[in-house]
Amino acid sequence: MTTSDVREIRRPAHVAMLTISLALVPAFAFWVGRQERLGKPALIPNSIWKNKAFTSICLMVLLAFGVMQTMELFVSLFFQQVQRLSALETSIRLLPAIVMGLVLEVTTGLFVHRISVLYLVVISSLLSAGSPLLMAVINKNWPYWYDAFFAQFLMYFSVDVLFTVGSFVISDVFPPQTQALAGAIFNVMNQFGTSLGLAVMGVIASAVTKQSDIADKASPEALEAGYRATFWAAMAWMLVTCCIGVFGLRKIGKDDTVRHAEMGVEIFCLPLSRHSDISVTQWSPVAQKALHVTFDTAKARENRASKLYLTAQPLRKSPSSPQTLPPPRIPQTTPLTMEYMRALSSNKADLQKKYLTKDSKPYDHITIGAIILSKTNSPDPEPRLLLLKRAVHDKLHPNVFEIPVASMDDTDLDVQEVLKRVVSEKMGLRVGWVVGALKPLVYTTERILAEADGMGGGDEGVAGVGETAKESCIQFTFICESRAGEKEVEVDQTEYDMAVSLDVFEIDDYYIVERTREVLEEAFELLGEGLGA
Repeated sequence: MTTSDVREIRRPAHVAMLTISLALVPAFAFWVGRQERLGKPALIPNSIWKNKAFTSICLMVLLAFGVMQTMELFVSLFFQQVQRLSALETSIRLLPAIVMGLVLEVTTGLFVHRISVLYLVVISSLLSAGSPLLMAVINKNWPYWYDAFFAQFLMYFSVDVLFTVGSFVISDVFPPQTQALAGAIFNVMNQFGTSLGLAVMGVIASAVTKQSDIADKASPEALEAGYRATFWAAMAWMLVTCCIGVFGLRKIGKDDTVRHAEMGVEIFCLPLSRHSDISVTQWSPVAQKALHVTFDTAKARENRASKLYLTAQPLRKSPSSPQTLPPPRIPQTTPLTMEYMRALSSNKADLQKKYLTKDSKPYDHITIGAIILSKTNSPDPEPRLLLLKRAVHDKLHPNVFEIPVASMDDTDLDVQEVLKRVVSEKMGLRVGWVVGALKPLVYTTERILAEADGMGGGDEGVAGVGETAKESCIQFTFICESRAGEKEVEVDQTEYDMAVSLDVFEIDDYYIVERTREVLEEAFELLGEGLGA
């Protein structure tokens, strides 16, 4: 039975159902947490809520959709029950909200990348909070154009903006295999918000109407009191939505991977963070010294629709001010080129088409390597790099020191995804900055063929089962820094014993294979020139 009478909650059946429902919420969270820990399928993994941006957007959508549905229902009731307008007159008065909603649906996607997500969400929520506020203070005898028109005009600002921003957040913070789940949760939250909003606001309106001093509870005056209370509550919900946005989205985009290369460098795929106030102070100390960065506001204004422009220069001497910087001069000997940085946005198929072997064939394997800059407390540190030591029980390369490397699969969205994954899995760190890109390393590996390879002997030039086949490989290596506040390395104990930090003079002190040694020397050369060594 559905009722707005708050006294009905005292009935034993309702108390029992409410208690069971509340108890099932933590029980469900415990169950999916157990499933996740055991590696079993979980309907809604608890880990998905650890992403603050996603959780904040979901809460904001829940509240905003609750307010929107409340406004649609109770504004209509106000026109009909309090102002005594006909259904046709009420429908006409609701048209501005519909027209504005359509305009917002079309235009929000056009400027969502031009404005800070935080500003966009908070401002739209504040504007939507004005809609219930105007209805809460309305005089039923006022003309429509004095108050109610503007309330209708502001009604849909928040929900339309939040829905668009939420879609971008999901595509940005989750890998492709999780985006469908996150999108489903996001849509469930707006549906749940609709139900929750109508239920709570209906109870508020009914309770206030029944507690009014007016004898006839069905009179326009008694109903008006309940409706006003509902509008005040709706405004409070929108203010809570603003607060969630301020604290939950204030850092969105600031910790995302930043990629830069040459003069007029384009920051590719910098999601949801095209801020006009990005400055050198937001770059980590080593990155600032290796490549002095200033924000080019003129170019940003010219093309804020898709790219963020920075000017990069190796810092040999501290310039007097960013405005007096000479033209950027990336050392010609370094492989820091736009071509290799663009690989961050490429998938495996793109790289296999662009980079071919000497025989004009695609490489059999594409690997992604990460050289992580070690963080020190020294105010003027020499560049130090992190290496991982293979476990002593490793069958192929025991006690060898190496950088994190992973093969790129067909299912990987792009190189950036592989780079983040390999650093996270093998070192327990999150990539915060991509400082540079090294020249791709080409090498050959050997593999003993098995029956699963689908090859059989007998054909000329085709290796058979048990024979050795050579496979071509190309490795793209990037110099990275972990995110701010992350200093401890947590190595994968199944593969490695420890992590070490070394400088250019300590390479010979460690057991490093020749291929890795070449990569490290090239990285130190790049960082050394950038730091004015």
